[in-house]
Amino acid sequence: MFNKSKSIFFQEGELDPVGAVVEENKLLLESVLSSFNWRVGQKMDYGMLLNFGPESKQTELKYTCSLTRLSNDAEGNFVFELNRTSAVYIDEILPDLIADKLAFEVGKVFYPLHLMVDPSGELRGIANTNQIQSRWPGVKDALRSYFQGDFFEDYLQKMEKLMLHEHNIFSAINRTDWFIRVFFQPFYKLYPAQNIARRQFFPNLPTLSMQYQLIENMMPELNHFGAIELIQQGLLEQDADYGIICSGRSEAHYIFHPQTRILLAANGYWESKVEGNQVLVGLRMFYLPEEDGDFVFDYNKKIIQLHRPILVREA
Repeated sequence: MFNKSKSIFFQEGELDPVGAVVEENKLLLESVLSSFNWRVGQKMDYGMLLNFGPESKQTELKYTCSLTRLSNDAEGNFVFELNRTSAVYIDEILPDLIADKLAFEVGKVFYPLHLMVDPSGELRGIANTNQIQSRWPGVKDALRSYFQGDFFEDYLQKMEKLMLHEHNIFSAINRTDWFIRVFFQPFYKLYPAQNIARRQFFPNLPTLSMQYQLIENMMPELNHFGAIELIQQGLLEQDADYGIICSGRSEAHYIFHPQTRILLAANGYWESKVEGNQVLVGLRMFYLPEEDGDFVFDYNKKIIQLHRPILVREA
């Protein structure tokens, strides 16, 4: 049932459409996510829950993290600081296998991680590569105090090569981190009435050149708790002409704050079958309000100033 009090086609306090119904509705729907408004210094905490592996034997991984908006860099990119704020739990316990423990301890070298993001919300680079490289010798020495053996030495050699070049560090993070890959997509743009497909890599795929073809649909009403909702559906199809045979599907729902347009939650799955190896990844990402914080939306409040894109400026 169409609910005027929650429609993104109506301005705050109004129960009639703004301007001509057809033309204005198109304009409003197009510009809902044209930009975001994230204040410098504002921190948002998130929880992450991943289920991955063959459908018959899934592994669960969960952790919490925080994102803080920093000042823009010299080129005008938005910069965000990403921090892990909890341990990583695998099937509800701390890592107990040597390989998992080593991966968790080595991963600490990357945080805090400063991410360069363009106005569309897409990741463009790492702003503090030099800091990551300078932290590595200390992390390596600490690892040697409680890890040893051929597996450990081989792992260190791979990390040494990775740390040599800025491109290697960016590529490793860009290919493997689900939070970064899901959060920093080019969401912030005009959404025409006729959907335009785009291509996107997700970390369940073995190479960056292998991508889902995505269609994104903006819901014409605010959802049940008053937020913007975007539905993304993907198709993965490559035949032997690409050098590798793969297929799969994906579907994800994204929830954005109705005023700031900041991404609050994502819930989706990514299915892939590459050379006969089938993998299913399920993901839930959700905003964690501060203690005693009130984050309940008023159903009667609409997205404000939809007819004018918000200009994002530094505080």
